[in-house]
Amino acid sequence: MNKIILIGLIGKEGSGRALVADYLVIKHGFVKCSFENFIKHILLMAKMCNVNELFVEKTFYSRWLILKLREILREYIDKNYLVRKMLAKIGELLSHGYKKIVIEDIRFENEAELIKLFNGKLVKIIRTFPFPSTTHFSSVEKFIDTLPYDYILENRPKLEDLCMQIEDLLLSIYSGGIK
Repeated sequence: MNKIILIGLIGKEGSGRALVADYLVIKHGFVKCSFENFIKHILLMAKMCNVNELFVEKTFYSRWLILKLREILREYIDKNYLVRKMLAKIGELLSHGYKKIVIEDIRFENEAELIKLFNGKLVKIIRTFPFPSTTHFSSVEKFIDTLPYDYILENRPKLEDLCMQIEDLLLSIYSGGIK
């Protein structure tokens, strides 16, 4: 397959974005990227969090730091900083022969535009059952409902339902059904 497939996942915290991304990685050989990882590496270099807090057992504090730094970068430094970092990452992956990439955390218009630059597909994930009481919604997520999307996945209580929807999504992409 020579076609580049880039999928951007849109969804609120706890919607199932990471679950969908991991499924694409495990079952279909996608490479998973996230804007959040660039921020996590900054926090690690600044020694503001440790690896465990950022990658294993996320704490309320580490989540807050990630979202706050993302907000600061966008508002006070350059709203396209993370987009340029991701563009470079995508270029690196493509130069190494990777053709299937999923970005698991599209939250802003310029991030969605990056996906479209590669004729990628934006997939919105909606959780149809209650969020855990520990879920923390951020002001960063207020833009999610305004973003364009090509496909909706409904994350229902049965994991098999979500997996079937992902397979249908891929079938549509491979067959050219989603324009």
